[in-house]
Amino acid sequence: IATLINLAIGKRIEIDVDKQKKMTVLTKGPGGPAGRNLSAAETALEARLMAGDGKFSFGKEYNATLTSAYEQFRKSLAKSARLWGSMPSVVGVP
Repeated sequence: IATLINLAIGKRIEIDVDKQKKMTVLTKGPGGPAGRNLSAAETALEARLMAGDGKFSFGKEYNATLTSAYEQFRKSLAKSARLWGSMPSVVGVP
């Protein structure tokens, strides 16, 4: 959820929720300011959810696309964490 909010803050997506809060629609946004870097995991999640017509809906029932995108996102984060954990620290930073 935090990543979706981050993508919305960066104007990469727009989030709309129906009045009954049963359906959420993500729509591809204009892209936001240049120079705002996304992590590889954020970029991959955005690409998976915005593939096709640039809209993605979820909430009423199980959504295999959302589940798959989330699982890939978690794997990408875990991989990034392992890479950062194996890098030598900068002088003066533990």
